Amino acid sequence: EDPVEMREYADIIETNTDLLLQLINDILDLSKIEAGTFDFYPSSIDVNQTMEEIEQSMRLRLKNSDVTLAFTERLPGCLFYIDKNRLIQLLANFVNNAIKFTQTGTICMGYRMTDTDTIYFYVSDTGCGMSNEQCEHVFERFVKYNPFIQGTGLGLSICRTIVERLGGKIGVDSEEGKGSTFWFTLPYHTGTANESTDKPVELSELSKDKQITILIAEDDESNYRLFHSILQKDFQLIHARDGKEAVELYSLHHPNLILMDINMPNMNGFQLLAEIKKDDKLKHLPVLMVTAEARKEDIVLA
Repeated sequence: EDPVEMREYADIIETNTDLLLQLINDILDLSKIEAGTFDFYPSSIDVNQTMEEIEQSMRLRLKNSDVTLAFTERLPGCLFYIDKNRLIQLLANFVNNAIKFTQTGTICMGYRMTDTDTIYFYVSDTGCGMSNEQCEHVFERFVKYNPFIQGTGLGLSICRTIVERLGGKIGVDSEEGKGSTFWFTLPYHTGTANESTDKPVELSELSKDKQITILIAEDDESNYRLFHSILQKDFQLIHARDGKEAVELYSLHHPNLILMDINMPNMNGFQLLAEIKKDDKLKHLPVLMVTAEARKEDIVLA
């Protein structure tokens, strides 16, 4: 088998998988918008760090060596209270579009304060640009000015909904043959007084010592095998296949950490957690909840 040919096939599979995932995400977002369940989960984020993450991930999508991507304008430091995933969604959508329509030159992303209460984000490119008429309709649903460019025509419409729901404005400045600048503004604030400062438990905080014992409550054997392959070299592992077995095993072995699935037979993760909290000796025991549910509203912090 030719490794070059195999790499080409793998790239084709990866590209089409990404397109399918984007289609599914767009349809899900559109459905949430229609149902009125398009929710936001804000927290204080470091804007520079978030923009750098977007820059690094989007550079991997560049297929043309004649195009460069750079995070060019920033403040020395900026904390912003916003749903981080929605901010990433907005900027990634802008950059994705810029990549599709830019054959040579640069794609620049950045942000600045236009006043003390407003923050301005933008993505500029040296691509094909648009006419004034096209600019007027570009944020409408299913608008695709080039039918040969892959995409659903939903991304910018969803971006408009996100920005408007956050109390901001969205727009584009463009000139045919010279490029476009997609931008949005949002009300700026840094957080709330009652925002949680609890630090999440991380495995890296545990000493990598064979004396550290982790109880894994997971009914799916393939999922447990994945945890086992990652953790077995550094920790002692105990496997419980449902909530009731986990209760018996944590009482017997006194693990340092419990890694539990939420959806389990006999006793689910929340019921197991409630059972653990009944024991005063275990109330400070760190527990990591694991789920295949993708929506944040499905996660309840106990």
